[in-house]
Amino acid sequence: MKQIKFLAWSNLEHKFILDYKRILPACYVYKEPKYLTVYVPELSIPVEERDCELFLYTETKDKNGRDIFEGNILKEVDESGQGEWYYEVTSLGNKFICLHYMWDYKSWTYDDKGEEVFAITYEEIPLEKLYFNCEVVGHIKTNPELVKP
Repeated sequence: MKQIKFLAWSNLEHKFILDYKRILPACYVYKEPKYLTVYVPELSIPVEERDCELFLYTETKDKNGRDIFEGNILKEVDESGQGEWYYEVTSLGNKFICLHYMWDYKSWTYDDKGEEVFAITYEEIPLEKLYFNCEVVGHIKTNPELVKP
């Protein structure tokens, strides 16, 4: 049987709401986009409507047995211990993939100062090819710097 679990991110408080079971009864549908308005009266900010982003459990665990959710950042280390790679877990249709961001040395773009910089590209790798050799080291909401090239 499929196990349905979520991580819930509060867009107002900019932190995870750890007791996601308080939120799920109010979330009647999981749909795209993943932004839902949820009533959570127990939270500290005195507003009735809460903007939350939900990250679905992938039904896989990392090499240490930790649950992997959408938005998690996975770290892979090669057998020699010399190289390491970081991946962002996301969904593509009805499957989960890992995005590996890297510099595209053939393409240029402009930064916020108007200066030319290399463009960023990514490769998509199915989660089932990586999860057993990786460990969860963060989340895209709290550690976005881990996946930037």
